[in-house]
Amino acid sequence: TDNNLTSAAKLTTAPSRRKFLKEAGLVTAGAALTTPVSTFAMIGNNKTKSKHRYRFAVGMFMQESNTFCPEMSGLENFEHDVLLFGDAVLPAAKKSLSYLGGILSAADSLGVEVVPLVAASAFPYGIVTKAAYEKITGALYDRLASAGNIDGIVFVFHGSMVSATTMDPEGDVLASMRSIVGPNIPITCTF
Repeated sequence: TDNNLTSAAKLTTAPSRRKFLKEAGLVTAGAALTTPVSTFAMIGNNKTKSKHRYRFAVGMFMQESNTFCPEMSGLENFEHDVLLFGDAVLPAAKKSLSYLGGILSAADSLGVEVVPLVAASAFPYGIVTKAAYEKITGALYDRLASAGNIDGIVFVFHGSMVSATTMDPEGDVLASMRSIVGPNIPITCTF
């Protein structure tokens, strides 16, 4: 029950995180409370009313960090699991039974144009090194900044990553994406 949760655990529950993201202005009210598939479904419901072809930037950056592990997760940990940039994301993710694969399937069935950013995932291990974090986020931000006009962002996180530079990489990434696209582009994500 909720009474058995520690204060720290209460801060990381989904409703608290959504409220925090909304109040911090990192995501719009609608985006903070929708799932990627329901975001696409709303577009699908409006598909016949508009000739506009929607463009969504999509990506993934996930790792479950163990802060007690003395070794760190470097770029080689992501390379061993998943580390793809730009157009290389699509063929690999479309074949997978992952969140990103499901997002791409939904986008494809609704005629949404996808702008692939990055797909980075590493098995649970120690915190992410500064070098790995900066390489992946740098590529993500460069691709997002050069994506052109987009109607939204759909992004996959795990929710318990820690890096050598921040205790809240997901919040850092969301804030950076928000600063790149501005306040009016919806951002939807999974945790």
